[in-house]
Amino acid sequence: MKTKQVHTTAFYIETLLMIVAFVAVILVLTRAFGEARRESARARELTDAVILAQSAAEAVSASEDLEELARLMGSTQRAELRDGKLFAVSEDGYETEVSWEPGGAGTGTLVSSTITVRLSGSADPIYVLDTAVFLGEVQS
Repeated sequence: MKTKQVHTTAFYIETLLMIVAFVAVILVLTRAFGEARRESARARELTDAVILAQSAAEAVSASEDLEELARLMGSTQRAELRDGKLFAVSEDGYETEVSWEPGGAGTGTLVSSTITVRLSGSADPIYVLDTAVFLGEVQS
């Protein structure tokens, strides 16, 4: 009878240890998958921001002045000029800020632009792109 009781106790202890190990594995995997989901959401935001910044950079290179840039970007987003900068808001809730900084006078003008993409209502940028475009000599 003593031997049977020792075997039964050992069986229960092994079962309990297996359950504890199983629960620990489940907790670790749940945490890993949760972290992967958060990282995936951050990557999606960054990808969207890079695409918006790329589109804005292409619009900068196709523009002769800030008003033309506003017109080009306004065809796909809600765009407005404020304080010498262009602010565009996409349907996805991203705000794109584009600065337009002409260089010195000469045979042509180098226009530098800083493109900042952030979520609407957020102060922290998701992506910042510095670009420049050379505009030919202005005809009078």
